[in-house]
Amino acid sequence: MLCSATVTLASTSVSRFRIPGTAFLLHIVSFLDTPIHRGALGRAILHGQEKARRHMNTHEDSYLWPQDEPFLANDTNTAAARVFVDIESFDSFDRSDKRLRYSSTASVLQGLWIFMYVGRREAETVFHVEEGRQGLVVGFGKVYALGEG
Repeated sequence: MLCSATVTLASTSVSRFRIPGTAFLLHIVSFLDTPIHRGALGRAILHGQEKARRHMNTHEDSYLWPQDEPFLANDTNTAAARVFVDIESFDSFDRSDKRLRYSSTASVLQGLWIFMYVGRREAETVFHVEEGRQGLVVGFGKVYALGEG
């Protein structure tokens, strides 16, 4: 079972998804009437994972650098992109406990891969990221398409 809870209201689905092997819980709102091309969705998530891994391999793990806040990925890595993933820290300047690291961003992308791509939920989505047992919100984001879905 991919979701701990899903509620569907008209063309909106609200879900909670615990990312396996992490302390992260995604609170997800999917807009079912705005589909996203499946292949482009998969490529956007994979490009984001590669971007996070490349940073960690070169610079080690750290809080998102200012130029990566928000952390953006898309399906082509070019201006012709159709699908975008945008992940931001909840508080990118004042409180480090409410900021995302590159490793946590990679975990969020893995959660989106499992929930959206593997789970065949190819629709525009907004989400927030909760960490730990205290339910600290550390980030938020969206997955969206330009042009036809």
